[in-house]
Amino acid sequence: MPETPVHSSSVFRGREHHGARLWLELLGALHSLGYGRLRVECGWENAGPAPVWQAFIAPKACFRCDHGGMIAWSSLTVRQRFEKLEESMFSSRRCRNPAGDHPWSGFLRASSMDSAAVWIGRFPDLAAEGKGKDSEYEQWYRQMLLSTAPAGLVGAFRYWEPVPDTMYVEFGPEGLDRFELPPAGSAES
Repeated sequence: MPETPVHSSSVFRGREHHGARLWLELLGALHSLGYGRLRVECGWENAGPAPVWQAFIAPKACFRCDHGGMIAWSSLTVRQRFEKLEESMFSSRRCRNPAGDHPWSGFLRASSMDSAAVWIGRFPDLAAEGKGKDSEYEQWYRQMLLSTAPAGLVGAFRYWEPVPDTMYVEFGPEGLDRFELPPAGSAES
């Protein structure tokens, strides 16, 4: 996957939106570096007065067999990794913090490839589990990034609605509000 440029802030609705899109692009960079078995669970949660977009990057083994965009939080595989997954969570609300960048200093100004290198260094165990190919998911992910560019966010859930059989799209191109589900994960229940 070619290097994704750092976007002009004019297409984003604040630092938190910009950071969220960069987090999605970071996973694309991880795929291009050979970490194709990593996936993202993302969606909107109720975290105060307004919904917050949050995301977890985790290995395929953590994702549900019936919904490739959602982590199987009740599975033994995931429970054994819970602390690592919690540490690796991205939250759009934290990007508003004027004291510094979230999830690390310089994130909002870095290229996706530079951010991928930082992510690998911060989460080496998750990175090791994500090393390798998952061609079907990688192809789906590339298509999702292209289809939702330059500023779209996807989500597997919204806390106030039942889980859909598609991915939600916000801030994408006009007329694009849903995207097909990713391929199934491999977490045992």
